[in-house]
Amino acid sequence: MKRLMLASLLLLPMIFMGGCRVEKLDTGPSWDVDIKFPLGDTSESFYNMARFIAGKDSSKIVRIGDEVYWKETDLRGEDALITPDSSITVLDVNFNKPKAVKSGAQGIVLRDVFAVVKLYIDTVKADVDIKIKALVYFQESGRRDSLIITGITIPANATYFEDTIRDLYIRAETTIVIAEAYGNSSYTGEVMVLDSSILEVYAPMHLVAEDTLVVEDLMDIGLDDSISTEGMAVNSATVHLFSKRSIPMIFIVDAWLKDTVTNVDSMYVGRVELRDPPKDAIGYSTGFVYDTIILGIDTAGVRFINEHAGQLRLKVHGILPGNPTDPYRAYAKAEDSLAIWGYIETIYGINQGGGQ
Repeated sequence: MKRLMLASLLLLPMIFMGGCRVEKLDTGPSWDVDIKFPLGDTSESFYNMARFIAGKDSSKIVRIGDEVYWKETDLRGEDALITPDSSITVLDVNFNKPKAVKSGAQGIVLRDVFAVVKLYIDTVKADVDIKIKALVYFQESGRRDSLIITGITIPANATYFEDTIRDLYIRAETTIVIAEAYGNSSYTGEVMVLDSSILEVYAPMHLVAEDTLVVEDLMDIGLDDSISTEGMAVNSATVHLFSKRSIPMIFIVDAWLKDTVTNVDSMYVGRVELRDPPKDAIGYSTGFVYDTIILGIDTAGVRFINEHAGQLRLKVHGILPGNPTDPYRAYAKAEDSLAIWGYIETIYGINQGGGQ
């Protein structure tokens, strides 16, 4: 009996093997895979973004305390003041509006502009009373303005003089600022000889707009690798973005898909407007504001991704929606910031076929 049972156990696998057949399928299994591509953290301070906007002129962006300024400088060499009647070196700074700043028909006025006149002096033979005249020319519109500062005395034997000209302003056009210095002294003849003279003009990057101001290209965020993956087709894609900002401007996020095969074609996805943070009566931000942005890529966009190995590109730019009668004030501090992060959620359809 034991021998019969043992024989039966040995025969069972042989029976099943003889009665079954294993076949190779012509097609492999199909399924969807949900993959999230991170976009990374793009947090930047207002000061760093201003330098980014300036590009090759980034050295002209200077920080003084909490404020950020655009600085233009003119330097002249030796000159002499001869009394009783003459002027010393005429300095001029040409403010060609920053290329990143765009204005509407009414133009932009940048106030709180100031200039610093610096004189490096070789000889002062007697006390000199100085009058500084600041002239401002707006080239395209033909407008002009002027300021006169008096009551300045440079004492005999002085080696350095500095004075600040307040209440200047420039417009979003080619603006030329000129400083002329006139002297009067009891000494007759060559009373003061300069080694050099410098005029520095500072225009605040915290702007007061009398019409719509647009600051382009604050950030350009993209996915480093193509969304499309070999052997996988995109079924759907959704952009998830999160924003935290204290810069008192309205920001606009534009999204589009770029053709990474030919680098020629692109396809617009959509636009989202981000509200500005709370501000005080002056125009400085009083805190942060948060937003969640969801952009769904439609059927045409999904097709573009699959056919063009499409990459997602995002561009962020800020606007001041002002008008001539009620200017929009936005005074940004150097450490005010804009942060955007998120991910692209992509669902891939995978279908792997088998061979013979």
